[in-house]
Amino acid sequence: LEGGPGRPPPAGAAAELGCAPHGGSGGCCRCRRSTALTLSAGVVQVLLQGGLSSLMGWIVSFGRMHWDEADSASALISALQGASTVGCVAAAHFQKRCDLLVLLPAQLAVATAGMLAAIALTSSGSAGFVAIGWYGFFAGPTVAYCSSLLNTHVRLTGFRMGVVSVGINVGANLVPWGVGCLMSAFGPLALVLSICAANTLLVVALGGAAAWTCLARRREPAGGVEPLLGAKEAHRGCD
Repeated sequence: LEGGPGRPPPAGAAAELGCAPHGGSGGCCRCRRSTALTLSAGVVQVLLQGGLSSLMGWIVSFGRMHWDEADSASALISALQGASTVGCVAAAHFQKRCDLLVLLPAQLAVATAGMLAAIALTSSGSAGFVAIGWYGFFAGPTVAYCSSLLNTHVRLTGFRMGVVSVGINVGANLVPWGVGCLMSAFGPLALVLSICAANTLLVVALGGAAAWTCLARRREPAGGVEPLLGAKEAHRGCD
């Protein structure tokens, strides 16, 4: 019988499982790396989408409590959505010329630093519009960056697309609820601080991955370390 005890599964079954046929260790290594990248992308999507959804859901309450701007607080949502739209349109033109693994943490760091500085340095409502617009312009495209980055290095399957979708849904629905609990317990600034903490974690992790990958690519001709993100394999298999 094919695929019986002590025998490798047929090539077709191996392709369905996503592993190399005949017990090849290279396919299993690629499978483990692809799974790790997919799960990491899901976690990144939770934090990215969670930050944007929390800001979208609680920015009006934040404006009314922190800036005492009851009349113009609702306009902060329009500022965030408008800036995010403009940022996504701009990103569609220049992301093709940049390495997304470098662009994502860099853009997220700029967005977080600008928003934190604008809110920390002044308590006026006008600074709030600048901070929210700044954050929306730079952080809005990062959710799409994550999906594009995964698609560049991993052959997408139903399972992997499902992991990313779960990450987006968890970030859009559960994270704002958690941030709301923090705001009730610690005040409105918990919204900004929680988003900044999550973004800082992402910047450190993604920046480290980008640095490692750049170092590995430089040492690749000499047989150095293997990059965390390699090129997508053309053949059927794990990647």
